[in-house]
Parts: sequence; C-alpha cells; structure tokens
Amino acid sequence: MDAQEDGAASVSDLVLCQVLEKLAQVQIQLGQFDDALLTVFELERHATGCEDPTLDNSVVALRNQIEAGLLGGVNDTESHLQAISGLPGLFAQGGPAVPRNLGSVLAAGMERVQADSGFIAMISHDGRGLATHIAARKGLTENLSEQLSGWFDGELSSGRRSGTCFFSRLDPADDIVMAVPALLSVADSCVFMPIALHDQRFGLLCLAKSGVGAGGSAFDRASLDFLATYMGFLALFLYEKGRGATDETVHTPFERIESFENIITQNSKMLDVLGLARKVAPSDLTVLLSGETGTGKGLLAYSIHALSKRAGRKFLSINCAAIPEALLESELFGHKRGSFTGAHSDKKGLLAEAEGGTVFLDEVGKMPFSMQGKLLHFMDTKIVRPVGGNVEVPVDVRIVCASKADLHQMAMEGKFLEDLYYRLLDFPLVMPPLRERPDDVELLTRHFVERFSMELAGEVPALDRGFLDCLVQHSWPGNVRELEKTLRRAIVLAQGDGVLRPEHLPEQIAGTPDAVPSGEVAPLKETLAGIECREIRRALEISGGNKSQASRVLKISYPNLLKKIRHYGIVKD
Repeated sequence: MDAQEDGAASVSDLVLCQVLEKLAQVQIQLGQFDDALLTVFELERHATGCEDPTLDNSVVALRNQIEAGLLGGVNDTESHLQAISGLPGLFAQGGPAVPRNLGSVLAAGMERVQADSGFIAMISHDGRGLATHIAARKGLTENLSEQLSGWFDGELSSGRRSGTCFFSRLDPADDIVMAVPALLSVADSCVFMPIALHDQRFGLLCLAKSGVGAGGSAFDRASLDFLATYMGFLALFLYEKGRGATDETVHTPFERIESFENIITQNSKMLDVLGLARKVAPSDLTVLLSGETGTGKGLLAYSIHALSKRAGRKFLSINCAAIPEALLESELFGHKRGSFTGAHSDKKGLLAEAEGGTVFLDEVGKMPFSMQGKLLHFMDTKIVRPVGGNVEVPVDVRIVCASKADLHQMAMEGKFLEDLYYRLLDFPLVMPPLRERPDDVELLTRHFVERFSMELAGEVPALDRGFLDCLVQHSWPGNVRELEKTLRRAIVLAQGDGVLRPEHLPEQIAGTPDAVPSGEVAPLKETLAGIECREIRRALEISGGNKSQASRVLKISYPNLLKKIRHYGIVKD
C-alpha cells in the first residue's frame, strides 16, 4: 500500500511539475519575468521529489531565459539616469576623480533593493596598467570580494560576458560557483553590474541575496532597473569629473560636475522624473521641462544630453527671456554681414553651431510671439536660414526646452503659439518643487554644507537638530537655489562656532519654520509627509539604526516602518 501511495505521489508531483513548466513558459512569452521566476522556484522545489533528469535541465533552461529577460534593457548602463541617494561630499575638494563616500552609495543601493551583502570595486592605474581594488564592501570579506571582482574581470577580458551578469539562483554547476565556491555560503542570488559610460569602465557593483527561493525573492526587474540607473548616474559623475580634469574645451554650461548636486535626491517623485529622463535620453524626442525656478531644469537638460548618443557633441543653451527680441533671431539662426546695423561679419547661430548636439531653450515661454513661428518652422523642417541670407542649411540638433510658466494655459489664452506648444510636447517632464520633497532637504543640506564649508571656511560644522528641523519645515519658494544661498549665509555667520544653529538662518525660516508665502496654504499632505519623514529619521537615530526598536518607539508595525523607509528613501548612515 505504501509503495502505491508513493507512486501516486510521484505521479502527482510529476504532473504538477509539468504544469508549472508550461506556466513558466507562458509567463516568459508574456514578458512576466518576475512571476516566471517565482514559478521556476516552485518547480524546482517539487522537482526534488521526482526522479526525472529532464526536469533539472528544464529548470536550468527556464532560469537562463528568465535571467536574460530580466536583464533586457538593463545592460546598456550609459542610457540610465538616476539620482544618487545619501552622497554628501562625494568628491574631495580639488581632488582626483575618485569618490570617497562609496560606502554610502553601497549602503543606499543595498537598502533600496534589500540586498544582504555586496561590494563596489574601482579601477585605477597602479603604474603597471589598470588594477581593480575594493573601495567599499558590506557583508563580505575582503578576500571573497577580491575573488569575485577578479572572476568578473576575467569574464570581461575573455569576452565570455560583456555587461551585467545576473544569477537568479546560484547552483554548484554555475561557472562563478566553481571559480569561487565560498560564494554559496553567503548568497543564493547575485548580480554583477559594471559602472561604465561611453565605453569607459570605472568599476563594478556586486550585490547578493540569501534565502532566495519559494520563501524569498531574488532581484526582480524593478531592482535591476534601479541598480542600472543608480550606477549609470554614478558613472556620469565619474565620466564628467575625469573629462573636466583632462579636457579644457568641454562644451558644457557647468564648469564642475558638483553642479549635479541639484538633482541628488531620494524622493520618490523625483526618482520617477529621473527614471523617465534616462529612458528618453537615447532618443531624439523633444523634451519639455516644466517646474518652478531653482528646481534644476537646466541640470536635468544637460544630464539628458550627456546620456544621449549626442554626448560627444556640443550642448549649447540660451535664455529666451534674457535676449532682446531684435537679437534673438540672430542668436538662434545667425546672420549675414550687413543684414542689419552692427552686423559687421557673418555669424553662425546656436542651432548651426550645435550641429549634431543639443540646444537648450530656457524660459521658452518668454520667447516673443513673432519668434515662436520661426522656431516651429525650424522644428518641422530642421532647416536654418540666417538673417539676411538666401541659402537654407539643414541642421541636425536635438531641442530641449524649459519653462516655469504653464505653456498650456498660455496657449489657451493666446499668449503662446498653440501649434508650437503641441510640437514641444513630445516628452514632457515636470520637476517637483522642493516643498514636495521634504525627505531631500536634509540630504541636500549635508551635501551643501560640506562643500560650501570647504570653499568658505575650511572646516565642516556640525548640524544642530533644530537647524535641520527649521529647514525641513520651510516651504522653499526658491527651491534648491534658495536652500543653497541660505546655507552659504549660515556657514559664514557660524564661523568660529562649529555648529549650525537656527539663529544662523534668516528670520522667515528660523522664526516661523512652518511659514508659507502670504496668501498661500501649505498642502496638508506635504506638511504631514515632512513631519513623518523627520520623526522616522529621529527614531532611527535614537535606536542606533535598529528598525525593530524604532517601530516600537513610533508605535507602528515593523512592515509598515519598512514600507515608509523605502517610500521616503531614508538611509541610515
């Protein structure tokens, strides 16, 4: 009887495995790779009760297909854009193009994708050529990290692999496990992601998870996509820093890569915007950036250019509100000698000068109505005719525009050419104001304070809790630019004190921390979000980073706390 029951159970398991195998194949065809991976984990669990070697082969084949699908669109890291969370003082003032806070980069990445261990390795010149060294690690020994880094370098140099390498479930038969057997003792799943941009490799990120299977999750598509954008933006920092040190003729409106600090963020709204930006960057679509003054529209415009196929060409910008109407046409399209008073020689316009590159039209809503029709004609034909000229010249440039005004409303009121508005609307992006990013205020503050202190005083002051609370609760009508000016002033006033306090802030910020501009009311949702974010940070600080203890202090459940930490992008230093 027992033999019959065992046989029946074996048949039942075999039938279930066949069903799961078919289900995984369907999920793969539908592109549901995360679900397919969970199905394969379940198939693997039931396959242990069946003595059918074909099932083991099927599991391996399915996993390979899923891993390839999950990596689809992720390998091209140079097309990814993301803000770096928790990176105050990433580069040493005037120092080499080597980040010094990579421990924070690693911790933030691990926190976001819930990895258990990992490391960042950087490439440097040691006199004999390129060498790789472990710059930051967590949960892995130095020796194991070096072995894994060496294995990946060997795979790249041999041509066996060319980009991101993902193992959804480590197996003794995997080449990485055979090369580094100790990996199985600390991880069940891992991912290797090069830190690279424009065919230049700067380093490597490796993250691992344990407990993967039916009861635990491997890296899903969202995690891999986040890591790619995260490392892509770090690579952009490194690329620009190194290029600025060796090339004095770089065509960029920003002399130092530190300017990218204005879009450092851990806010979910801003991350969504930056995620869309890195997706549109490789295309030639016209991008329309909307947002208040000081939100970083110009910086994002340059980031889109730097991550596009036009990155090697010029990025030229013009503020349409700052150029008189009589000169704006000449600035954009150029002019011929003698075409008007003062035209003593031929001049090439910005559109022709940026051939193959990108032109950024800031405050396009302030462009004179007469010029709007000419811009529309250019965008439709890609042809330039200089003022006073008879010859039309084809020009290949990408247009990125920005406006703090509501162009749709202006078009409805007849103040902006409606056809031009819809022509610019290929890919609109709205930059959230700083008051909607309360979780970014402390992050940006620490970054600015360290940088400005080295510029102005040479010594980095401590931050009083009351000082930070005042900043977090202020509405920031001037956004990041206002925060920057406020901190510069505070650092000057605090020289000799060693601590930034509320008294070093302007009265409208320190005296009434929850004040908003006259006649306006701060949205309750944003105010509560700022308070909630602040209290969670304080609870984590008091508990020394112990989330269980912090959840008890806050009187919320542990899963709820983890959800809020991920929502606000809070990373404990």
